[in-house]
Amino acid sequence: MSIEIISALTALVAVIVGPIVSIYIMNKQNINNIKIAEKNILASTVSSSRQKWIDTLRDSIAEFQTLIFPLSVPTAMELFTKNEKINRVERATFLLTKISLLINPKEEDHIKLMEYIADTLSSVNKGEINEAKFKESLKNITILAQQILKREWNVIKSAV
Repeated sequence: MSIEIISALTALVAVIVGPIVSIYIMNKQNINNIKIAEKNILASTVSSSRQKWIDTLRDSIAEFQTLIFPLSVPTAMELFTKNEKINRVERATFLLTKISLLINPKEEDHIKLMEYIADTLSSVNKGEINEAKFKESLKNITILAQQILKREWNVIKSAV
């Protein structure tokens, strides 16, 4: 074979193989980019959902405590009509149920939080309110909720 033919064949192979290799490499990069984009979208969706869960849990606990606290103070109790007291207890019961659906029943601190909330509501329903114990119970709910919410917030931060 002459040098011209070898040069021509080399040029022909380069013209054909070069683009094929480029297409293969670009497709491989695109596939990796797509996988990365999918992981980012999933992480963003999970983080957003977790943040919404945190907000809902925090707001539900705060509303529960806001409804219940005045029912523990004898002077405040006198300001409510019977129907207002019933409405507060009914709303607090709804929030207890909502919170129980939001928490993880397999986590010890979540279980403890539900016990505090249920005991607090139960003491109101029974009319067995010891103001000091009641305030301690609300304090325990707050402390435990803060710990749970902080831990969950850290999970979101580490995912970002």
